[in-house]
Amino acid sequence: MIKSFYKFLMLTPYVLSIFPEVKKNLKTYKDYLNQCPNSELTNQACLSIENKDFHSLGGGVYGLGCKKVLPFITSFQTISDYLDNLCDRAGVCDEEGFRILHKSMLDALSPTKFTPDYYENYPLKGDGGYLAHLVENCQHTIETLPSFPIVRQYTLKLTELYKDLQVFKHLDPTVREDKLISWADSHQATLAPELYWWEFSAATGSTLPTFALIREAAKKDLTSEYAKKVYEAYFPYVAGLHILLDYFIDKKEDEIGGDLNFVSYYETENQLKQRLCYFIKNSLEKVRSLPNNNFHETVVKGLLAMYLSDPKVKQDNLESLAMDLLNFAGSDTKAMYKACITLRKKNKL
Repeated sequence: MIKSFYKFLMLTPYVLSIFPEVKKNLKTYKDYLNQCPNSELTNQACLSIENKDFHSLGGGVYGLGCKKVLPFITSFQTISDYLDNLCDRAGVCDEEGFRILHKSMLDALSPTKFTPDYYENYPLKGDGGYLAHLVENCQHTIETLPSFPIVRQYTLKLTELYKDLQVFKHLDPTVREDKLISWADSHQATLAPELYWWEFSAATGSTLPTFALIREAAKKDLTSEYAKKVYEAYFPYVAGLHILLDYFIDKKEDEIGGDLNFVSYYETENQLKQRLCYFIKNSLEKVRSLPNNNFHETVVKGLLAMYLSDPKVKQDNLESLAMDLLNFAGSDTKAMYKACITLRKKNKL
């Protein structure tokens, strides 16, 4: 009962305080694009903000009680969404070009590091300093976090994996699957041997473990042992659940667009349900081992509530499976789901 009350108590400041702050940050990024000379880069940057702002809004939950990390969260997530568009929507397919673009995410985690030209091998040029501006926003924030040196190794490890995933998954369909499988096999044995290759790949596509670690880095008394515990609580299960839910609601859309979708690798709907329940179970068990487990458990259940309340679930006839997942996660998750439905009707989500 206390935990359920905590979950609802957390929703109010999240919506009333964090959402406006995130939206304010996103507006400043969009305003910065007025000085971008390349119309296609401007277009992709604007679309990434307009169509994917819910990623930053979701990540903003890690700013609860620690607003100083919000500039990092919104800037880092905006880099991620922008580069996803450049790799996926601009008609470009160049492995080295994608790899250099994603150096920006590693630089964002290294205050003294800077790549002179992120577009070196990318055919479109001239963003008016937009990407470098986002990188600098991240760098400025982490310089103020007293325990960032303790979490840095984990955030870099996660971002290296994220970079590789983004590079390989956006290659030509004739080669991307083989490259992804080979890459996943090279890491899985040590990081997540119990997962299918596509589940491991999905887990590397989440920014939530990085945001959780950045939130901890704001504390003065963070220990190496606790930082490792947070990393292991979030990767691969919370991260995997996050991205598999994202692919779950986008499956039909991706089929129409011919885009890679990891959920499509499950052989049956029953297998999909069993594996998602497996991720839910392990995610909750892992985060419950953390001292501040109410917060992290709410994040996990909030993921289910936010994604499964998306209108695409109803449009694509996924409601039955969605209800099974919500029931599996518990009555408090269903209550959060209903709250998200209400917020969507009021255009708050």
